[in-house]
Amino acid sequence: MATAGGRRPLTEQQLDLLRLLTAIMRKLEISCADIDDHLISLALHKSAILCWNGDFIYLTADAVDKLTHNDPSAGAEVNLKMTHKLQLRALLSCYHELSHKKRGGVATNAPARTLAKFKAFRATSYDPTQPIVLWWKMTAKSEGPSNWNKSIKPNAHDFKPFREMNLWI
Repeated sequence: MATAGGRRPLTEQQLDLLRLLTAIMRKLEISCADIDDHLISLALHKSAILCWNGDFIYLTADAVDKLTHNDPSAGAEVNLKMTHKLQLRALLSCYHELSHKKRGGVATNAPARTLAKFKAFRATSYDPTQPIVLWWKMTAKSEGPSNWNKSIKPNAHDFKPFREMNLWI
């Protein structure tokens, strides 16, 4: 099915691939001319991480640390450089942090304002020693006391002899 301009509409998988490439180019500031030969792209491609929503956002810190690529000059498989690993971990952490704050719905390919947010996040609140927590698994700070109240705080109905006391809960 062709559109009026003669182009076929992109599939969701093709769009997701473009999301990944665009996010890497914009946030990690890799030029369009260099993206195909960049070590990060080579490592992601070798590990079959081809989509943003389908593959990339599910990466863990261990998976990032194990990324490798084929080095044409050495003719062997080598580990991705630590600087590139840290860039990918920062991108993942930033995405999950912003998604948690907005309960999803973070546009990965938004314009330069998100590049500024990414740089600010990386400079101020990103800690590479902390594990990457997926945004849907993060808990709000206010959930801690409510979980404590549900699980530990005694219920007056469970203690009948003390229910009539004036100062009991």
